[in-house]
Amino acid sequence: MTIREQNKAEKKRRILEAAERLFTSRGFEQTTVRDIAREAGVGLGTVYVYAQDKHGLLDMMSRDDLARVEREAFADIPPGPLLDRILHVFDHIYAHHARNKPLASVIVRELSFAKDRHQAERAGRFQQFMVRLGGILAAEQKAGRLKADAEIIDTALQIFALHFSYLIFWLSDQMTLDDVRRFFGHGVGLMLDGLRPAPLPHSTQGERHD
Repeated sequence: MTIREQNKAEKKRRILEAAERLFTSRGFEQTTVRDIAREAGVGLGTVYVYAQDKHGLLDMMSRDDLARVEREAFADIPPGPLLDRILHVFDHIYAHHARNKPLASVIVRELSFAKDRHQAERAGRFQQFMVRLGGILAAEQKAGRLKADAEIIDTALQIFALHFSYLIFWLSDQMTLDDVRRFFGHGVGLMLDGLRPAPLPHSTQGERHD
């Protein structure tokens, strides 16, 4: 990297770290872009070089972190039962959010329903996650361990919807993280059980019929 590129990367890091500190300690609504600039030790105009508004900073923060977490989650899936492999992926996500639960609450609340210029990018990232999750299910289906007519993407969406529901329960302090993991695992297990092929009937070859 050139000196100019290093300076730019350093300013971006300081801005995102300042935004994270203020969103966590003061709250998203109570924090202004000017506050973030002051906390980061940069000019107000410098912040706008990187993001149009607070939602842009939040999106940048979420995008970089979650992309890394998802790459790691899918890269080191251990061999074993399908349920364990799926839970491995989502355990990475829960663990990531648990590192800073107040910030996770802000990200989920503010970005899940935001109508901004980053909406299409978020939708694209979500589709990529669905393709990866669907790939795990498709491999299981190809091996004959899921029904041949099981809708892979629909199943992946239902699994994510269950995850998101329990994530909300945890972020709103209605459940502990341990309970969320347990109930999510149970729910996904029931879903997968319903997609297992019916056992083949026992062969009657050689049986006597009186």
